[in-house]
Amino acid sequence: MDKEKLSVSLPSAARWEAQRAQFKTTVGTDVPAVPYGEESGGVKGLFRRLVRKSVRWYAEALVTEQNRVNRQLSERIAQLEARIAELEEEKKQ
Repeated sequence: MDKEKLSVSLPSAARWEAQRAQFKTTVGTDVPAVPYGEESGGVKGLFRRLVRKSVRWYAEALVTEQNRVNRQLSERIAQLEARIAELEEEKKQ
């Protein structure tokens, strides 16, 4: 019985590096959505672009709100850490 080899289609190293170069550390809606594995164009590409643009108003509001919540949580955690450090210092004295 012959075993067939499985092949996996992976993006080339150059394409991977190009995608990695475009990556941003903050979440935002200004990053263009490019379909994976196909060039833009054709009816399918046009439909995808139209759908993405039509839901952008909704997604942008969600991202903005989540960024605000994350910022507030980070500030509060920093305040609590500072307070814990103060209390530990008082405890030592």
